[in-house]
Amino acid sequence: MLVMNEKTCVVDVVRNIMHFFQHESCGFCTPCRRGTRVLYETLCRIAQGEGRESDLPKMIDLAQTMSATANCALATSPIFFIRTTIERLKDEYLPTLSRRNAL
Repeated sequence: MLVMNEKTCVVDVVRNIMHFFQHESCGFCTPCRRGTRVLYETLCRIAQGEGRESDLPKMIDLAQTMSATANCALATSPIFFIRTTIERLKDEYLPTLSRRNAL
């Protein structure tokens, strides 16, 4: 369980979690090796205000594919953070996505 206050940026939290998963991947299976990297890079783009709203369902799809096809529990974990935060806290993602449009 993660406990955060209202000032915590959910995108940054999930980006840091994906950095951990990407770093800890053993590299044995492609879904985990490549998937964790793509999720992390996508979250970095979103955090920098360069993401698109279409990135959100793509991240959920990728995390679900990883969960279904990877060889270990590490690759099954991102789906929980990605899906839960996007479904329940989507309003936290939208301002970072719209920063790019505001420029």
